[in-house]
Amino acid sequence: MFVVSMKTSKKKLVLFAGIVVMVVAGCFLLFGKGGDEAQAVSTMGKYNLSASDNGQRLSFLSQFGWEVKEEPLEICEIILPSEFNDTYQKYNDIQKQQGLDLWRYAGKSCKRWTYEVTNYPNKPQGVRANLLILDGKVIGGDICSTELDGFLHGFVKPESASNGSEGVNSTAATDTSSQGLLPVESSTERETLAPDPNMPEAPVD
Repeated sequence: MFVVSMKTSKKKLVLFAGIVVMVVAGCFLLFGKGGDEAQAVSTMGKYNLSASDNGQRLSFLSQFGWEVKEEPLEICEIILPSEFNDTYQKYNDIQKQQGLDLWRYAGKSCKRWTYEVTNYPNKPQGVRANLLILDGKVIGGDICSTELDGFLHGFVKPESASNGSEGVNSTAATDTSSQGLLPVESSTERETLAPDPNMPEAPVD
């Protein structure tokens, strides 16, 4: 009779199973945060980044208290440069303040959706909400004014805007007319529903 001892093989099996569990756990820690990427954290706390359809994009902006017209003013494709110049660095600084980071997407293309904000305090017209969207998630964006001496800040309302006073908090806003912080548009695709005069092009790297 041929008898096979299972003691050694069982030990190997248990050891192998343990290794598999550790590998899976390691992969989860490294890559399993994909679900969490649907959220970001700003000064107002966690917020949802889902933006697969127009309803989700409107809901995204409503998290910050913004009301916008349902139809976007503009939809265009942009390409983030592989290397950020000073202009992009400054724009990305705004993104980092709201828990985002465009550097993670350097060299990739995304779409920018622009909506007209209807409830900015003391500014019934000329305020835009820009959403940079990739794979159904918001990866960046801003609230800005189309006025010549306008402003640009993140999605969270600056203190002065929340209080309904004139202007915006200078620590939270940036003058778009002088610095042109919005990313360069790609010529590969552009769906323009209406021109937006506050979309200056940053220098191409």
